[in-house]
Amino acid sequence: MKPGNARIAGRFDLHFQEEVVKKYFVVLFALLIAGTLFAAAQDFAGTWTSSSQAYPHTIVLRVNSNTLTGTADGLAISRGYVDNTSIQFVVVRNGATLNYKGAISNGQLSLKEAQPEAHRERTLVLTRSGN
Repeated sequence: MKPGNARIAGRFDLHFQEEVVKKYFVVLFALLIAGTLFAAAQDFAGTWTSSSQAYPHTIVLRVNSNTLTGTADGLAISRGYVDNTSIQFVVVRNGATLNYKGAISNGQLSLKEAQPEAHRERTLVLTRSGN
């Protein structure tokens, strides 16, 4: 190999190494962001209870990616969805459809419960069991 070619090959190797390092940083950054989003969604998982004397609620939530499953007062949750800062799901109780939408604020889960057929709406405030 001629001396001039060795310098070109050395520059190519250095450039190639820089590109590999850049790609590792991009992958690491993407994993960090994905982990942060996953952790935020996981904040909803667990057992939540209300302290209402009239009608106490127990809601058990499981999160898998952006899918929400579980039970609300023993009834199956359907069409559950998590978008990192809020949740929504549906429960059918005695033939009536109840739509829930909510978010966590100050360690409490605030859910708006709507029953479209009856034009009723109320807000439930729940705390994570053990808090």
